[in-house]
Amino acid sequence: MEVPEDTKSLNTSRNRFLISLVFAALIVLLLMFWTAYREQSSVAEIPGFVESRQTILGRVQAVHLNNVTDAEIHRLVLADLGSLKSLQISESQLSAAGIDEICQLDELIFLNLAGTSFPESEVSKLSQLSQLEKLDLTNCGIPSQVVIDLQKQIPETRIFN
Repeated sequence: MEVPEDTKSLNTSRNRFLISLVFAALIVLLLMFWTAYREQSSVAEIPGFVESRQTILGRVQAVHLNNVTDAEIHRLVLADLGSLKSLQISESQLSAAGIDEICQLDELIFLNLAGTSFPESEVSKLSQLSQLEKLDLTNCGIPSQVVIDLQKQIPETRIFN
């Protein structure tokens, strides 16, 4: 029994579609893994890098930096970490420029600046981080009244001082 020409054509079209779908899926997977690799390697190269956590797909989700300056924070921002939710910067010294850089990481949920010194006048800028749920300012030398004023600006954020 011979298969009609229409059925052969339909099977050929279906097979081409499935092959194209598999090829597209492979390209998407390769792009995801490349992005994750690029993120991980760019963060690990930052002086002061301590550790990072990744999502199940390998995207950088959390970064811990120690003893860094504004320049390292700038490199972190340039790494374009779209999945970064948690940032810990400890025992560091930042200027207004460093705080401005941190404020560009607008997907942060947790920011720990414990033991990091920065100008008291820059504290209010942290209210720009609209997704922030927790902010740790312990041992930063920030007066209590400044923290209270910040808490009024971002009441949905738990601030530790």
